[in-house]
Amino acid sequence: MLDASGSLVGQRKLVHKRFKRIYGEFGWGWKRVGQLPMRDQPLLSAVVSYGQKTTFLTKSPTDQFPEIEKAFGMLKADQSGQENVFTAICQVMSLWGHYRNKQGRQIMLVAITDEAGDDHGAPLEVAINRCRRKGAKAYVIGPAAPFGARKGYVPYVAPENGKTYQLPVDLGPDAAIPSLVRLPFWFSGPQYNRPPLSSGFAPYALARLVTETGGIYFMSKMTTMAGLTPLGQYDAAAMRPFEPDYSYASPADCLKDIAKRPLRMAVYNASIASRQYQANSTPQLNIRVTPGNFKQVASDAQKSVAESGLMIDQILQAYPRGIENAYANELSPRWRVAFALSYGRLLAQKVRCMEYNYACAQLKNDLTPQDVSSKSNHWIFRPDSKLNYAAPFKKVAAEATRWLETVVNEAPGTPFAVMANRELKDPLGLKVIQRYVPPVQRRPGRPNAVATPNRPRVLFANKKRKNTPPPAPKPPKPPKLPRL
Repeated sequence: MLDASGSLVGQRKLVHKRFKRIYGEFGWGWKRVGQLPMRDQPLLSAVVSYGQKTTFLTKSPTDQFPEIEKAFGMLKADQSGQENVFTAICQVMSLWGHYRNKQGRQIMLVAITDEAGDDHGAPLEVAINRCRRKGAKAYVIGPAAPFGARKGYVPYVAPENGKTYQLPVDLGPDAAIPSLVRLPFWFSGPQYNRPPLSSGFAPYALARLVTETGGIYFMSKMTTMAGLTPLGQYDAAAMRPFEPDYSYASPADCLKDIAKRPLRMAVYNASIASRQYQANSTPQLNIRVTPGNFKQVASDAQKSVAESGLMIDQILQAYPRGIENAYANELSPRWRVAFALSYGRLLAQKVRCMEYNYACAQLKNDLTPQDVSSKSNHWIFRPDSKLNYAAPFKKVAAEATRWLETVVNEAPGTPFAVMANRELKDPLGLKVIQRYVPPVQRRPGRPNAVATPNRPRVLFANKKRKNTPPPAPKPPKPPKLPRL
């Protein structure tokens, strides 16, 4: 079963070239060996493509390799941008599921895709039920899901103008419901959004399909375009304790289950709140002022972190008092580190905002216009190992660090630890380096010319120009971006 989307054109050609060898390994051309009874047709194969619609490229399963090879050449790219893989599985099982009943054959479905599928939900559950009734196993070759996100991004160079555009594609989510807060990192370093950080797991719907039917998900970069593969490669043994629960048929089923578990519900609520209350990224770290504007500039800098602090406080309301007790009673490693990572990051960002806010307040209150004009008109903010301004938040800083270090210690070699280490990369305190840069002196202008006595001047009419300027060129048409 081949994904017919435009993003897999090159990969389908590669599979086509290698298919003869692959099919041979699965039994094409098997012959009788000794007295062992063998069916005349031990292995039948069919080729199906899917996108917005399903196309059966072979009329029926066959053991004739030329027909199978011909089917690959008949595949046409689907430009709709939809990948209805679960609907395709339902149709395949409806059409050819009788091979199990009437001929006693084992049915194996192999889907090659570079996305998560657009029709998860009811079609997924129907596909699972039909496969299970016939004993069919589903196997998928596809990409990893992004960590805590749904979208990945493919760089596309438009031939119309040569510009590169980041086209979104559905690669996730990796779990039934979100469990990570959306929060930008401060200072230099990756944000893990474009390209996204790999979750180390398959897209949830495809993973549920193979899990419920007894198949396997083969995570492969072969199915992704350049720039699509999420960052991060992890050891399978290290990741196993943090595997999502694939037993939920829908997000509603998952929410119904976690409603009885306060820590899981708090983690989910915080994740949803972070999509509504969005904190700002790194504030200004290099500020130049003058004696006349330094107070206003400092106040403007405070506004950015004050807004972020308000957003973070709104998200933190998702965690009820005594949530630490619920953490102690939580048995799932995945939910434990999801809580510790999100809660630790929120506390850390709150401290960063307050430290910056206090530092700006001290600058505008302690400095005078004379100071700014003689010794402090350039402020540089740098991370520091201790809180130099927001002393009341030292306990919060220690708690944030403790939770983030818990993630690193309990989940080494996982994307949870990658995110925690990224937050811990820069300490929570700040130091402000004050410098004085002498203002550039303007060169004295030329002396005013001596006024000349008024003289009568003869005016001549300007000749009309025969050549009118050419009309302004029309703006170029926006490029036609493909749907992936």
